[in-house]
Amino acid sequence: MSDPTCAIALPTSPPFRVAMCNLPSPVTKKTIVDWLERAERGKRNQSPPVLVEQVELPKDGTAGYAIVTVKSFQDVKNAVNATYGRLGNRVVWLSVAGAETLTKDGKCALAEWVDSGRGFY
Repeated sequence: MSDPTCAIALPTSPPFRVAMCNLPSPVTKKTIVDWLERAERGKRNQSPPVLVEQVELPKDGTAGYAIVTVKSFQDVKNAVNATYGRLGNRVVWLSVAGAETLTKDGKCALAEWVDSGRGFY
């Protein structure tokens, strides 16, 4: 989970990394790449495509988040602007990597909260 009050500067030199939180579980690297590069995130979020270089999926895609290395500074901005897009039945939150909040067992806190039935999808 990313805290919108947590201000982390956009990276100006590589590596350009973003965190995707509140992902469906399990999720695959291909699903992440397709979602970011196609920019098909629902009618309310048609941000430009994001060019992906690498996807890290903690806990084999069951942690509810991914760390994505993107090609450029502009791709970081495009990714962060894709926040609130839908992936499956989930509303995805994107932020600069390092702003995400994890549970004690290394899962996305936002995804855990949603899965508990207390949050939005």
